Amino acid sequence: MAYQPGRLAQLLPGPLRSGLASAMQELASDAGPKPLRIVYSSPGGWPASTSGDSAHIAVLDASFNPPTKAHLALATLPRIEQPRKEYDAHLLIYSVRNADKDPNRPGDAAPEQRLEMIVLLAQQMEEVLRARYAEQGREKAPSVAVGVCEEPLVFAKSTLVHRFLEQRQTLPGSPPTQLYWVMGSDTITRVLDPKYYGTEENMRRMAHQFFDVERTTMVCAERSDASVKGTAGDLDKPGDAAHRLVQENALAASAAQAGRIELRELDADAGRRSSTAVRKQLAASRGLPAPERCEQLAEMVPSMLATYLVDYGPYDAS
Repeated sequence: MAYQPGRLAQLLPGPLRSGLASAMQELASDAGPKPLRIVYSSPGGWPASTSGDSAHIAVLDASFNPPTKAHLALATLPRIEQPRKEYDAHLLIYSVRNADKDPNRPGDAAPEQRLEMIVLLAQQMEEVLRARYAEQGREKAPSVAVGVCEEPLVFAKSTLVHRFLEQRQTLPGSPPTQLYWVMGSDTITRVLDPKYYGTEENMRRMAHQFFDVERTTMVCAERSDASVKGTAGDLDKPGDAAHRLVQENALAASAAQAGRIELRELDADAGRRSSTAVRKQLAASRGLPAPERCEQLAEMVPSMLATYLVDYGPYDAS
């Protein structure tokens, strides 16, 4: 059953919601450069300790407006498909500033609501990963965190994460951290567009820090143009924007040749579940009983997100 208001109250108890709201208020009031803040982490701690020679952490950085099954599929991609290897930990990042989108558009969810939905996504990830580890016969607990920052640019956010982790790594001999920035093909085309950096030279300087100094890897999963716009149909096929980019863009080609850009396939059904389509569905289903609305939304968003969208109404004003 998609509609579970009682379960939602358990996942988002009052103290957790108050803590998330306080974190957003503190971020808004702090002056000067703002570090990454972790506002939620799995019970077992984050990042999980590893006995390997590196700690592999997947990062999904998005506007989450709202989170969808596409976000869930991206966030839980395995590190290696065959033979399957998983990441040691996962991080979801929400930035209150967006390089390309107005964060205060009329009808959008408030930042506090956005953060609550991301925490629900993180909890859904824990369920997915826990089941996957059990299938693999691994005794491992999911290690998922939600972070918030003000920095809008991906290259700069990688530096924020590295600084945060360096402060956490107090034990001598801690394994180095390898970040994998997971994104859809619509995002990578924006990340490598000079218009967001003022000059081509500035973009290349920041890209050098990201790819060569921090050795962060971009993991790009294809999404079709129609899915991004919320108009994808059942037979819609993934586009080839990322493939064209690594062939035609010198910076992308160089990073891909060095193994710093990986092109991956995303489950076709999940990939077409866009935030835009969810908002359209919410508007179209107003007036229907809550359980019926949730059943419709459950095709597009993780189960607890459907109940949140109906009961808490973050887009009701749109």
